[in-house]
Amino acid sequence: MDEQALARHTAAVTRRWEDFRLGDRIVSDGITVTETHVVGWASLTGDWIPLHVDETYATKTQFGGRIAHGPLTLALALGLVTQTRAFAGGAVAAWLGLDALRALRPVHLGDTVRTEVDVVTTRPTSNATRGLVVLDYAVLNQRDETVMTFQSSFLLNRRCSQGTEAPVPAAANGQQHASVSSRSTRTKPPA
Repeated sequence: MDEQALARHTAAVTRRWEDFRLGDRIVSDGITVTETHVVGWASLTGDWIPLHVDETYATKTQFGGRIAHGPLTLALALGLVTQTRAFAGGAVAAWLGLDALRALRPVHLGDTVRTEVDVVTTRPTSNATRGLVVLDYAVLNQRDETVMTFQSSFLLNRRCSQGTEAPVPAAANGQQHASVSSRSTRTKPPA
């Protein structure tokens, strides 16, 4: 790809704060939670709680079998949204934090989870090159049951006033397009 074609491609897939509007929805693909995910997470974190890794023990619990770690479900949800390219082209300047995390139902091995995200807050910051976005996440299983909810806040790069992009790291520009639909609503089932 020549330099001009690369510049056109990068411009076409770059998202900024201005691209996130109240009510926008981002919907991810799903992923089936497997033994590999659970053992990999336990290995990474040292969280070898029997509920997650010991089938004999877990079958005697209220869950009737092993379940995924809550933080694993959170990590999968965040990663699934990243894979939609919603933050393409270096949109994120900083992740500001996570609020109101609730694990509503267990995620069993073999469950397929997906993430639906609604834009609930957008506001400029005192820095003209950055804007704040707050996103409501809902993680759903294959039965459309909400298994986890949380809110995540991001500081995003803005377009400069003259129509140029705020500077971002060069490595971030190789991302693709976003899977975002505008102004759809989600009703959350009772907890």
